Amino acid sequence: MSPDDIEQKLDEKEKQLSDLSQSLDQLQPANPTLPDSLQPVALDIEPPASEPLAQPQPLKQRMRVMLRRPKFWVLSVLGLVALLLALWFIRPSRWFLVNLVGLRTTLTITAVVPTAGQQPAQLQGVVVIVNGQHYTSDQHGKVVIADQTYGDSKITASKQGYQTAQYTAELDFDPFFHRFGGAQADAAARNVQLSLTSIGVPVSFKAVDWLSGTPITDGDYAVGDMKVKADSNGLVSFKAPPSGSGTVTIRSELAGAFTDKTFTIPLDSKASPTITFVPAGKDYFMSKRDGALGIYSSNLDGTSIQQLIPGTGKESDSTTFTTSPDGTYGVLISTRDGATDANGVVQPRMYVVDLSKKILTQVDQAAFFQLADWSGDKLVYYRPTDTGGTAALRVVDAASSKVTTLATASSFARMVVALNQVAFVALQPGGGSQETASLAMADLGNASTKQLASSINQFTVVQTNFDTLDFQTSGDQTWHGLNINTGSLNDVSAPTADASQAFLGAPSGDGSKHLMVSRVDGKFTLTSTADSTGQQKVLYASSDMTGPLRWAGDTVIYRINSSSETADYVVSTRGGAPKKISDVTATVPDTNVQTVNTQFTFY
Repeated sequence: MSPDDIEQKLDEKEKQLSDLSQSLDQLQPANPTLPDSLQPVALDIEPPASEPLAQPQPLKQRMRVMLRRPKFWVLSVLGLVALLLALWFIRPSRWFLVNLVGLRTTLTITAVVPTAGQQPAQLQGVVVIVNGQHYTSDQHGKVVIADQTYGDSKITASKQGYQTAQYTAELDFDPFFHRFGGAQADAAARNVQLSLTSIGVPVSFKAVDWLSGTPITDGDYAVGDMKVKADSNGLVSFKAPPSGSGTVTIRSELAGAFTDKTFTIPLDSKASPTITFVPAGKDYFMSKRDGALGIYSSNLDGTSIQQLIPGTGKESDSTTFTTSPDGTYGVLISTRDGATDANGVVQPRMYVVDLSKKILTQVDQAAFFQLADWSGDKLVYYRPTDTGGTAALRVVDAASSKVTTLATASSFARMVVALNQVAFVALQPGGGSQETASLAMADLGNASTKQLASSINQFTVVQTNFDTLDFQTSGDQTWHGLNINTGSLNDVSAPTADASQAFLGAPSGDGSKHLMVSRVDGKFTLTSTADSTGQQKVLYASSDMTGPLRWAGDTVIYRINSSSETADYVVSTRGGAPKKISDVTATVPDTNVQTVNTQFTFY
């Protein structure tokens, strides 16, 4: 062992002794007052080894454990549902949700001007701002926004001459989908009416029917960009902007019931002037006012007379002209072309007249024509056949200018047109000089015919309504009733209806009334009958009344042919006295014509 090794050993021992000394100094010193047996003894007891503390798990590991637990998912779903329900029943959050998924609603805004005691006037050209977006009201005062979000919509409406109006519309989405009502309230909230107070001069007038004298309560009246309506008394009130001319210009828009016109009213008028309006419709008639017998038209008050078809100078006084129920077409029977038969005898021709285009189209030619009645654009008539000895019952469709033969016979004693059907009495040669009469019907649509009775007394046929007639069969003398609408026959008692009465097949413009002409106290009496109630109203009575007779809306045009005048007149079913339309040229029936009704003919 080298000296260096010995020195190192000594240093290690010295350090061990130093460590032992420090350990003894830390021990409790002995108590000198206690005997040795009671002195504390240092025990060299080694404490048990303690278990190491558990380290906390990482967050990711804890999340994995939690996501594997079903309870966590149940509680999460319940919590989410509860949150959504809470948000759904709070309006702002509900609006956010429905807007988020793209749901939209329609907002309709109507700009009006309030009027005293009347419907508000519609205001055109109003600038409407909705949540910063600009719109302009149309001719009906409306702005329709079809893609509006739910929630509060702030609306501002302005127009020069009117006070600005502001409104907030709450467009809600019902949380219960209207299961418990509320649909009407939500719909009302989407239809906003904004009232703009006019800054102008009060103006009023009364709208009256020229013919009946009754107030006009329907329709609109345009004043600049504003549209106003009449009250139940026909009074129209509004405020007009000041004008340098001292007048206001008004344009009527009466939906075809009356002839529209533009008129002015003084702004300083103290009273409400009465403005009359002529019922819409035209009178079509024949006249020699330009020399030859031509076709003319006029308004129902006789104004705006216009020649439609000029005459040729070859027309005879037996010329006949009739107009379809809606005034679209006419049928003219005339010798205007000077046509002749094989023997050189002048014969009349039948022409369809397009009244708007002023065009004539020839459709038939015969020795004479007997007109029955119109059914829409179709006119039923009969004429002798070209071979002679027989007659043909025909219908001309004015819209297509097509003629169809329905039946042939030696002659026809009665033709009743109604509901696109014609019931007719056909005469055929019998034994000796006698003729047998049969009753049949024809469909004007498909031209099919059906015989109803093979032997009847032609002189017993009585029309009891526009679509019914009674007759007596020859053999058993039994009375029967025919319903033209159904084509059915029933046994009836002898009719008490006046045999002189005749019915016009076409109804009034609205389809609610029919016309009857009967002879009462020696006068032809014109009566209107309401189809639904049977209520009758006498419109006029005169021994000088003749055809043509037709409807023009709810007014009736007829002719007076007396020693002092030949003129067309018009009378209203709403009341009032008849008024003259215009003088016309008298024409007489052809001497060969057998009248439909010996007392009165409509054409």
